[in-house]
Amino acid sequence: MFENLQNEFCKIDYKLYAWVILDNHYHIEFKTKLGRNLGKAINFIHGRTAFEINKLEKTSGRKIFQNYLDYCIRDEKDFYRHFNYIHHNPVKHQYVKTKEEVFNYEFCSYKNWAEKKGKDWVDSCFETYPIVDLTIGG
Repeated sequence: MFENLQNEFCKIDYKLYAWVILDNHYHIEFKTKLGRNLGKAINFIHGRTAFEINKLEKTSGRKIFQNYLDYCIRDEKDFYRHFNYIHHNPVKHQYVKTKEEVFNYEFCSYKNWAEKKGKDWVDSCFETYPIVDLTIGG
C-alpha cells in the first residue's frame, strides 16, 4: 500500500510523510509547493482505499469516503505532533492495543519510518513531541 501511495504522490509533486488508513477514516501528512493537485490526490486516496477495503471485505463498488478536511502545518513542532497523532491512530481507535503493535498494522507508515530511521528515532519523536488531541473541539 505504501508504495502505491508514495508513487501517486510523487506523480503530482507531493511528498508523503505519514499516513494511516482505518475502516472509516484516514489521515495523511504531506508537503506540496502547489495545492492545485489536492483534489487529484484526495480522489486517488478515496478511490484506492475504498478499493482495498472492499477487496478485504469481499465487496465491490462501495464508496467509502466522500469528503476531507485539510490543515496547513505551521512549524516543526506542529509537524511532529501530527506525525505522531497519525501513527497513534490505530491505538486511539483500538485497532491495536499499544504503540509497539502499530509496527505490525499494515495500513500505516509507522513501520516504514521505524525501518528507515530506526525505532529509537520514532520513539524520540513521540517523547519530544507528545500527542495532543487534534480533533475539532479537542
